[in-house]
Amino acid sequence: ASPFGWHDTNGSAGAEFTITRGNNVWAQEDRNGNNGTGASPDGGAGLDFNFPLGLSQQPTSYQNAAVTNLFYWNNIVHDVFYQYGFDEASGNFQENNYGRGGAGSDSVNADAQDGSGTNNANFATPGDGGNPRMQMFLWNRTSPGRDGDLDNVIIIHEYGHGISIRLVGGPSSNNLGGSEQMGEGWSDWFGLMLTMKAGDVGTAGRGVGAYVLGQPADGAGIRPTRYSIDRSINNTDYADIGGLAVPHGVGYAWATILWDMTWALIDAEGFDPDFYNGTGGNNI
Repeated sequence: ASPFGWHDTNGSAGAEFTITRGNNVWAQEDRNGNNGTGASPDGGAGLDFNFPLGLSQQPTSYQNAAVTNLFYWNNIVHDVFYQYGFDEASGNFQENNYGRGGAGSDSVNADAQDGSGTNNANFATPGDGGNPRMQMFLWNRTSPGRDGDLDNVIIIHEYGHGISIRLVGGPSSNNLGGSEQMGEGWSDWFGLMLTMKAGDVGTAGRGVGAYVLGQPADGAGIRPTRYSIDRSINNTDYADIGGLAVPHGVGYAWATILWDMTWALIDAEGFDPDFYNGTGGNNI
C-alpha cells in the first residue's frame, strides 16, 4: 500500500519529507482556518515523531502530538483499505500512483485544530486527481476542551466519506446524493471496525465521538444510542429509518445493520487482529 514508506513521493528509497507529509497525506495545523499555511511537526532524519501530550491542558499545548496522530491515522486507513480494493485504479488518495492506474496528485490535506469551526469535522472529496481536505475541529464540551484529532473513530469516519464517495460513485465522483444515502453509516462502521480489539464482544456498547464529549470509551457519544447487538442498548432496525434525522440518523441505522452483520460473521469465522491480511469474520 505504501511501498516506499509514508514519507515518500518520488517512488525511490528514502524519505522526501521529515515532517507529517508524504504520499498519502499532508497533515498540518490550521488554527487560523485558511486551508494550508500551518505548521507540520518535524521528526528529523530519524522520523521520530514523539511529542509531549498533556491532556489536562488546552489542545494548543499538544499541537505536534495531535497533528502526528492525524497523520498516523490517515496513513493507517489508506494502508488497510488498500488491501480491500481501495487502490490507485479505484481512485484512492495518493500523490504518486506508482504507475498502478488512476490519477495521482490527490493525497489528503488533513487540517488539525482547524479554526474554521468547532464541535464537528468534515471531509471534502473532489474527483480522482483532486486533493480532498479533512478538517478536524476542537470541541468545547469539556474543560479543558478536547481535540477531534485525538478521537480516532472521528478521524476514520471522515476519511470513510472519501472511500464511499469514490467507490460508490466511481473515481470521478464528488458526491453521494439522496436523503437516505448510506455514507454516514459506512463511515461510522469504518471507525468501529478499525478500532476493534481482540476480546471485544458484540453485546458491549460502542459510541462515536465519546472522547470529544468527555465520556468514557463506552459512552453514548453523538449518535442516538451506542452501537451494539444487544437490543436493550440499541433497538434500532430498518423500519426506524423514516423517523430518523437526515443524514446522520439514517446513517446510524445503516451502521447498526452493518454492526449486526459484522458480529454474525465474527461468531462464525472468529476475530483476526491482522486488519491487513487476516481471515477472520471482521476481515470478511
